[in-house]
Amino acid sequence: MLVVAHDAMLYGAQISLLDILGRIDKERYEPHVVIPSAGPFTEALRASGIPLTCGVVQRWIFFPKPMTLRAILRRPWRRLNHPYVLAFLSWLSLPFRVIVLVLLMRKQRVDLVYTNTATVLDGALAARLCSIPHVWHLREGVAGNRDLSSPLPLSWLPGFALSHSATVITNSAGLACRLFGNASPPQVKVVHNGIDSAAYLAEQPEPPLPSLVEGTRLAAVCGALQERKDVLTYIRSAARLRDSHPELHHLLIGQGSGDYLARLQNEIDNRGLTDRVHLLGYRSDMPALLSAIDVLVSTAVDEPFGRTLIEAMAAGKPVVSTRSGGPEEIIIHGECGFLAEVGDDAAVAEHLACLLDDAELYAAMGKAARERVLQYFDLDTSVRKIERIFDEALRTSENAPDLTS
Repeated sequence: MLVVAHDAMLYGAQISLLDILGRIDKERYEPHVVIPSAGPFTEALRASGIPLTCGVVQRWIFFPKPMTLRAILRRPWRRLNHPYVLAFLSWLSLPFRVIVLVLLMRKQRVDLVYTNTATVLDGALAARLCSIPHVWHLREGVAGNRDLSSPLPLSWLPGFALSHSATVITNSAGLACRLFGNASPPQVKVVHNGIDSAAYLAEQPEPPLPSLVEGTRLAAVCGALQERKDVLTYIRSAARLRDSHPELHHLLIGQGSGDYLARLQNEIDNRGLTDRVHLLGYRSDMPALLSAIDVLVSTAVDEPFGRTLIEAMAAGKPVVSTRSGGPEEIIIHGECGFLAEVGDDAAVAEHLACLLDDAELYAAMGKAARERVLQYFDLDTSVRKIERIFDEALRTSENAPDLTS
């Protein structure tokens, strides 16, 4: 089985893929991963003994990179790093990459291609050329996504995914509806992400944190710090609690572009939160961090699923999130956490205060959160569902590939 990955960092989509590859039945499926470049994800693959090839595939859509005229005049080669230029170069080299991928697939005797996320087309095209079944796992909405930049309209992508896949998997019903409408075709299957809850239930070492006084409470945002995550709304909610909850500190965990991080820091300083909000950057010790915090918050405007929410819930932490797509399928409002409308920093602050001020409610919601993850977001259950989709794709493949020629 050829697995097409899109990025070498270890965020939600890549972690979920790594979990799948770690639990998939190796007697029936032998994954070989292709990926644009090396990074933490490829290191994790090697540590797990999963074979991979770097540089064979490339994204067709990229993160926007703010560029001022002054910066371009000082360093004109920066224009080559513009997402539109990168997209043009990617489309230009696509036929050559697909040929290389076909040759690799023939060499590896691949009988199934599995693409993770919408940002790489190479696997779908190579599978079509080889008459091999292709399963596409879409984990993000592309159209309207402010964290992706394309010179082309994106309305073609859902139809392209359907026409080039035996099955399309989405990680939430909300994403399926967004991509394919209220009546999704039977070819589309919803499989919620699952996690290994034991990793979050176990006793954790104390993670490295900023120097904090005894009795400090911690709320956190975890994940890529991007425009669609709307971390500015979270900072505004933190400002509302600054005087009423002086013991509350806030952790922003994850990487982001220099421009967006500068906007966040400016908002933190302007709100008088310089000593209360801590940017931790990328961290690999998430179970320990989630064990140390009191509440996890997501203020995203567009969240197809919300993996960090179920991770925190598995650690017995209640969560607060905006109604941004996937979280509504994770959180039962008032039972294991709270939901607020997008951009409503007042409601986010109110829900946070409610949890921090009521120890009995906090304990009950934390317990309910853990039980919900154990019942509905188990990793093995998720992997078995995906394996059944693979099995069905192989069974219904009309043309068995001849890879010996």
